[in-house]
Amino acid sequence: MANFNKKIGSDVFVFSGAAAPTGIDLPPSALPRKLWSSRKIPIDNADFNANFSVYASDTVAAMYVLTPALMEKILSLKQLVKSDISLSFKQNKIYIAISRGADSFEPSLDQPILNARIAKDIKADLDAMLQIVKILKLNEKIWTS
Repeated sequence: MANFNKKIGSDVFVFSGAAAPTGIDLPPSALPRKLWSSRKIPIDNADFNANFSVYASDTVAAMYVLTPALMEKILSLKQLVKSDISLSFKQNKIYIAISRGADSFEPSLDQPILNARIAKDIKADLDAMLQIVKILKLNEKIWTS
């Protein structure tokens, strides 16, 4: 979760790959029932549509959030992490979930904590998080004055 530096009037959900439902216009059943008022929003970017499904109750809010530049950055992020990702935009926050098949920052309890591989894995996780901040420009107030 991070500050998004843009106030959003309606929640916007972006799902990639296996996280995205196929052939239906309803949000994934894993979403809480109260979020089912969202509908699938068509996006004017064929590459983005091929990789992601967007849901929001307000099309204008989805377009306000998903600018062409941000969509390109999200595509770059997916390429960087080489995993399915999901993003949620709520008020002025962005929530990012990356499906890696392993817990980040969670060393194995079966290995000594001083193991060099554990430190290397944690450093790689931190580097990835910093790349997310850099790619999505979450450290810049680019939409607010």
